[in-house]
Amino acid sequence: RHFSLYIAYVQIFTLSFPLHADLERLYLGIYCSTKNLALPRTGCTLIARRWQHSLQELDITAQNYKEEDLAQALSILSTGGSRLRSLNLAGTKIMAPALRELLSGCPALSHLDLSSCRYLPRGMKHVYRGEADIRQCLGGLTQDLDTD
Repeated sequence: RHFSLYIAYVQIFTLSFPLHADLERLYLGIYCSTKNLALPRTGCTLIARRWQHSLQELDITAQNYKEEDLAQALSILSTGGSRLRSLNLAGTKIMAPALRELLSGCPALSHLDLSSCRYLPRGMKHVYRGEADIRQCLGGLTQDLDTD
């Protein structure tokens, strides 16, 4: 069984979701003002562990996950023949090393949104579509590493 789950705001729901379910699409993006919301700072890693084997689309736009939690989650998602095709990280605290690892381990990735990711180098904060764009992003990250 496959599920698509659309959620505007959630804390940790992985324990209540059926164990046998293969989640393919998970939308946790925040597309409204978060001024009065207490956003979770951890939990992304649990989501990645739970559905790394089946997740194809993940949207965590504007989620306030800690840098370490986000990096660990992306590391999990990039291992074991990842099926991830679309990832929206707009407005998150993604850092270049975690992104580099993700792109190196996700050959199926064809859509990546890095808009408003303030911890990334200049010129990288936009939407990447298609294999060539994704390779260009990885090349930019590798070049940035070489100049540091």
